[in-house]
Amino acid sequence: MKKIIVFVLFFLLMHFENYSIGPVKISIIWKLILLPILIIYNYKTPKRRDILRYEKIYRPLFYLSLLSLFSFFYDPESALRYSSLFLLFYHLGVYTLGLKLATLIKYINFFKTFFIICFVPYFFGLESKGQVYDLEKYGGGMGVSGPFANPHTASMILAITSLICLFVFINSKKKKERYWNMGLFALSIFFLVNTFVRTGLAMFVIGALPILIKKINMKYVVSGVFLIGLIAYGLSSFVDSDSVFYKRLIGKSRHNEEKTFEQAGSGRGLLFLTGLDIIKSNDSALYMIFGLGEANLKKEIKKRTGNLIVTHNGFLDLLLITGLLGFALFLYFLIKNIGIIRKSNSKLLRGLGMSIYFTIVVMVFFQDFKRIYPFLFLIIINSIIIQLLNDSNKKIDSFKEIVSGIKMANA
Repeated sequence: MKKIIVFVLFFLLMHFENYSIGPVKISIIWKLILLPILIIYNYKTPKRRDILRYEKIYRPLFYLSLLSLFSFFYDPESALRYSSLFLLFYHLGVYTLGLKLATLIKYINFFKTFFIICFVPYFFGLESKGQVYDLEKYGGGMGVSGPFANPHTASMILAITSLICLFVFINSKKKKERYWNMGLFALSIFFLVNTFVRTGLAMFVIGALPILIKKINMKYVVSGVFLIGLIAYGLSSFVDSDSVFYKRLIGKSRHNEEKTFEQAGSGRGLLFLTGLDIIKSNDSALYMIFGLGEANLKKEIKKRTGNLIVTHNGFLDLLLITGLLGFALFLYFLIKNIGIIRKSNSKLLRGLGMSIYFTIVVMVFFQDFKRIYPFLFLIIINSIIIQLLNDSNKKIDSFKEIVSGIKMANA
């Protein structure tokens, strides 16, 4: 009953977070409420020294939070927004470092299930409060958003949760666990395809490789062929050359075809070149080191393209918004993360960690770096790996204990 209540409350929060109270969205309000709670908790709750020393992998995010305030005097709104976001990422990381393995297991199980099941009511007619992807220019239809702000966010969440379900399906020894996660996996792929967002599809394809490479034997080849066959059958109605999905996949609309680099990725190629041009034409050492801020970046892009937007390449956006210092800090954060994942004493868990890591790199490259839920999964996986690294009695070569929760959860 407790799980159902939490599920319903979290669903209601997600459903209504696109509403505003005055000028501020609920999605921002709940994060601003969560941040001081985490700060107080992290500073008041003692943590094991052997665990706390791993806090340094999140320290670049703390410094990014401070660096983001540099643009406060000419772009206060985005300066505070970015600073709060990076600070939230940092304290989420520190918070999960202090959690028990049992709690981390419960979190990853809850979130991977919730972020798939929450799409079901919308499939049966519940109206999404977020932006809807109008596919009229590709032949009609709407992209699935679920409870999220837009189909892009939905696709990124579905890509990561589908990979975790795939991983559990392949590695769990319990039939009930396998069948349940196979069902969740199929459901997540169905919703992922129906977002009609290529970023999420790319995240899934790249992220699946580290998981599948760890399981090259006849048993799992057969399982993989079976799953791929199901997916191929399910996609067959989508990939016809006249279908909306196929046209969206290759970027062929009624008004445009992505034949050049500038047109690629719904115009991301042009935005990428525009971002490089802004760097080339920037003669301010101060801006080069500390960044332009988001407002100035949008103004510069509007001068060149007529659109008040960012480049939609998270790495390039970071370089332009937070400067060389911010860009270097974020790269250092990614390097520290992959270092932790590679140290894992479980080959299978290392494969899952690499999978989540690569999906986030793909997400940042093709979209942005501001999505909290994908980073939350990375943070939880990091903490599981760290917990196991610091207890030689918990070396595992299967995910059975992790996905089920339990016998080793209280050890």
